[in-house]
Amino acid sequence: MEEEEGGEILKGEVKIKSSGEEFFEFFWKQTYKLPKINPQRIRSIQLLEGHWGKQGAVLLFRTIRPSGELRSSRRVIEVLNYKKKIAVVNAVAGNLLNEYKYLKIIQHDVPKNEVKYMIEFEKLNDEVPDPIILMEGIIETTKLVDEYLMKNKCESTIYK
Repeated sequence: MEEEEGGEILKGEVKIKSSGEEFFEFFWKQTYKLPKINPQRIRSIQLLEGHWGKQGAVLLFRTIRPSGELRSSRRVIEVLNYKKKIAVVNAVAGNLLNEYKYLKIIQHDVPKNEVKYMIEFEKLNDEVPDPIILMEGIIETTKLVDEYLMKNKCESTIYK
């Protein structure tokens, strides 16, 4: 874990089998499907403002911790660059801000079929844990989305 002035950074990465472009497009343009792909971690995702897959959208995430605790957070998509495959999501309300002064999730898909994540955060106090449970949920969801994309990929040929 790295430290930044006033905050810290937690990093994670996942190697995927689907193409980075396909993964990024699905993850952000079809975010509403994530609760069906990972119902153990994501109860619902609701679009509050803006449009799915667009920068500036405001989403309400209702998630489930491994302990069964239900959580919710309002998140704003600050950056969504499909060409560079970078997304930055900022938590602006909800349970996360009861523990952190700020929390920002950064996703970057790299050409080698890797998805890299960074969570930038600052704890409200020393008793607050690092957001490892959040990162584990993100990584688990990434793996499940990759499996979903590979399972639903089919090739077809028309010939005479």
